Amino acid sequence: MVYRSAKRDATNTFEEAFESSKRRRTARLGDKNEYVDTFKEALAKYLGSCAFCQMFHKQNPKHSILRCYTLLHDVEGSSKDDYLNWKRQLSYDDRFHSKICYFCHIPQYNDLLHPTFGSGCEHEDVVGPIGYGVYMNPDWKTGAEKEFGVCWPNIVDFVAWLNGPPCKGHQSNLSALFLWYTQNAW
Repeated sequence: MVYRSAKRDATNTFEEAFESSKRRRTARLGDKNEYVDTFKEALAKYLGSCAFCQMFHKQNPKHSILRCYTLLHDVEGSSKDDYLNWKRQLSYDDRFHSKICYFCHIPQYNDLLHPTFGSGCEHEDVVGPIGYGVYMNPDWKTGAEKEFGVCWPNIVDFVAWLNGPPCKGHQSNLSALFLWYTQNAW
C-alpha cells in the first residue's frame, strides 16, 4: 500500500512539474511573440523614409545613413565619421546578448523579425541611426536618461551603456532605446 501511494504521489508531482513547465514555456513564447510584433510595428513606422531624417522632422525619401543630409549637415556635432566611429564601438557580449545583427542591430528572435544572418538586412539604417539620434538630440537624450535611470555625460558612457547588460525584457539596450523612442515619438 505504501508503495502504491508513493508511486501515485511521484506521478502527481511529475505531472504538476510538467504542467508548470509547459505554462512557463507558453508564457515565454507569448512574451517573445509580443516583443516581435512590437518591434515589427516600430520598424514599419520608418518604411520608405530615412529614420534619422524623420526623427529630426525632415521628410526625405529613404537613403543610406551615410548619405543623410540631416546627419551630415543639420545636426550639430554629428558627421559621417562620428557616426561610423560610434557604430564601430557597438558590440554584443554573449554573456548578455542573444543573436543580434551587427549591421542593423535588430535581435533575431525568429525569421519574422530578422532573416537568418547572412541573408541581408531589411532595416539596416533604422535602429542604429535612431539610437545615435537620441543621443544627439538634447531633449530625447534627457528623456531617455530619465526613462532608463542612467546618465551619459559623453558618448563613451553612452556606448558603454549600449554594450552593457540589456534592460529587462530586451535583447540589447539599443533595441530598448529604439522601442522607447519610437513609442514616445509617435
